[in-house]
Amino acid sequence: MTLPVIVGQLTRAGRLKRYSKKDLKRFLIKERVAKRLLSNRADHDYIKIVMMSDRKLALTEDKKLRRDINDFPKYRARGYRHPADFNYRDEVS
Repeated sequence: MTLPVIVGQLTRAGRLKRYSKKDLKRFLIKERVAKRLLSNRADHDYIKIVMMSDRKLALTEDKKLRRDINDFPKYRARGYRHPADFNYRDEVS
């Protein structure tokens, strides 16, 4: 299966949640937290999306983005490089 096919199926099943620009603006990253972030400023919206998501899981090749997701305070979000790096059933329970 290709990624567009998977996204299409999940969308039809109502399992994907879309966040608007307004939603992202409402999620504020405190200044003291923002100063510690290593990822690019352009990646900060991705951090917000992961923190607002139900599962709080992310797959990314970006080492700095993974570090920021894993160390973000108050949220138990996890960022991984490969799907094989985590046990999905344990993470979402």
